Amino acid sequence: MSGGGRQFAHEWQRLAALRDRPRVAAIAGRLCSEPAVHAYFPYASHNDVRISRNDEYPWDDEGLPHISSRADNDVVYEARDGTFRPRVEGDLDTVARAFLALLDELPQT
Repeated sequence: MSGGGRQFAHEWQRLAALRDRPRVAAIAGRLCSEPAVHAYFPYASHNDVRISRNDEYPWDDEGLPHISSRADNDVVYEARDGTFRPRVEGDLDTVARAFLALLDELPQT
């Protein structure tokens, strides 16, 4: 099923509640109250939170940014743009703000 304007706030809350994936939960918890992310379906890949335009596999995530947690450091995160280039590294709040800015830069469809 395609997103097609659907709001995915509930899915962000679901990821934020994951007890067995604390890094994913931290990222989703920081972003779940941000209206800009609700248009995208969130999914976890290892310790990353990625977004998709649709809510089923295969994900439609080409050109979309994502947030990673550094495997070697529990408190350092990284925002990457839609070409996987690192854009900002730092604490979760700093990286979340950068991620939201990357979303703002996306072409409107």
